[in-house]
Amino acid sequence: MIDEELLRFRTAVTLVLKDLRKQLDVSQADVNAGIQDQFGFTQNMGRIELGSNFTLETFYMFCKYFKISEAEFFNLVNNVDDQKIDDYLKFKAERKRSRNKKNN
Repeated sequence: MIDEELLRFRTAVTLVLKDLRKQLDVSQADVNAGIQDQFGFTQNMGRIELGSNFTLETFYMFCKYFKISEAEFFNLVNNVDDQKIDDYLKFKAERKRSRNKKNN
């Protein structure tokens, strides 16, 4: 089981990735295609945004794709508002409960 601090950090990473996509006005598929074109690497942004568990190589590619330094990325992560994290975690929990009800 993931501890609370790590869960909140991973959630902040997810929120930063989503915000960066919104700033560029690109979809998950656009990011996947862009990473493929730029690096020849197949990426699934949807899965990344669900769990935010990725390699350093993938992190490097995201920074290059979004034209942001590694330090800037982590500065954004460290500045994600606690309420925004709480809201997103609640959203995910509600979505999971809803899916479980449909499957039962």
